[in-house]
Amino acid sequence: MESQIQTNIMPDPSNINSENKKFEFPAMKDIDEIVEKYDLQGNHIELKPKKRIVPTKFARPSTYEDAKAIVKIYNAVYQGTFPYPEMLDPAFVFSSFSDPNYYWGIFKTVKRNKIIGCYTVTIDPETRTGYLRGLNVHPSYQARVGIREMASAVMRNFLEDHIDKIDKWYIEARTAHTTVQYLGRTGDLHPYALMLEKDVFYNQRESDAFLLSFRRHIYEGCRIFPKGLPAPLLPFYDHANTMMERSAPVEIIPIADESFPTDVARIRELKVGITTDEYKYTHFIIHDPTTGDTIQGLFTPSVKTVEKIKFQLTDPSLVGTMLAKFHEVAWSLGAEYIEWIVLVADNLLISYFLQHPMYIIQGYLPAWVPSKKIKGKYEDAVMFGFSRHPIITSNLQLIEESQALLDIIMQALTHYREMKVRNCLT
Repeated sequence: MESQIQTNIMPDPSNINSENKKFEFPAMKDIDEIVEKYDLQGNHIELKPKKRIVPTKFARPSTYEDAKAIVKIYNAVYQGTFPYPEMLDPAFVFSSFSDPNYYWGIFKTVKRNKIIGCYTVTIDPETRTGYLRGLNVHPSYQARVGIREMASAVMRNFLEDHIDKIDKWYIEARTAHTTVQYLGRTGDLHPYALMLEKDVFYNQRESDAFLLSFRRHIYEGCRIFPKGLPAPLLPFYDHANTMMERSAPVEIIPIADESFPTDVARIRELKVGITTDEYKYTHFIIHDPTTGDTIQGLFTPSVKTVEKIKFQLTDPSLVGTMLAKFHEVAWSLGAEYIEWIVLVADNLLISYFLQHPMYIIQGYLPAWVPSKKIKGKYEDAVMFGFSRHPIITSNLQLIEESQALLDIIMQALTHYREMKVRNCLT
């Protein structure tokens, strides 16, 4: 049950230029450079370590007492409003210490050995992806510790143990402030998507910035560039290439002229399985017994999102029917946000979402999905999203790259939503 990065730290004034508010320490060019240029305490080899009011040290948690201390930090930071219940359960946190797909770290004060900060990274071994779920610092210490070094130590210590297990990593950073976006930039984490009105923190709906970084060998030739893209995707493709500093020419291809009908008789034959775990997360699967086609996803009731959608759709004539059933299930669960990630090579499904009146393009993810055709290479994907809530852009605090992406999203939203409405009326 992954969630977005939970960082609630304030900027370290000693690291911010008062004019441009950018963190003044060297930016990394790829994940490998973090290993080459940072030590395990998060100090950069080209910078002198700064003196902090409260110096901290990194450690790995291992005991139930450590787990309880981590939960106390979550409760202190979020004041009882944190929406992901497993992270507030010491038993779950303790059990995840020994899970190979979790990597926990804690920060202790040097003088008193008190736990004042924590973070966790999860790993998807199938896609070789790391997910930095959060860096939390107790409110009493946020202005007195070295946030820069803490964030760098998070990455450096994780990579020391796992660099051979991942090819990329990402965070879902809150847009209530720009701190994490600036910190991400220094670790080669750049905005490739914005999940608009996805999350809920402090009982307020928020948007997340999807920040992504790659290992050096991905930049150097492991990405499969698309040969053609529908016109609506081109601005997003260009933005992603700018973030990655890699590009290739692409042809404009037409959007598939499909109507995606719903077979009312067939939809009744589809099987739906729904299970809810101890933390109230709902897992569902839609299955067609004739073709074997499936759609499965995760519904998080605390934030009313459907995400982590996986699908196998082999029968083109059944796409409209399967997706109609998917939305029926999503609405029955109370979904207010839906997120799909689709391969750019999947022309049929790309056309479905481009023509669907409620979905918008939220971003373009280069080298995101492992190729089934060429081992060791990755294909690009597109993130589509739906939210029942209005997009309030004035609530977003964005760095320049994120703002550029938002501008592209809003321009596309205006132009193509008008086109979709016209198509629906005709």
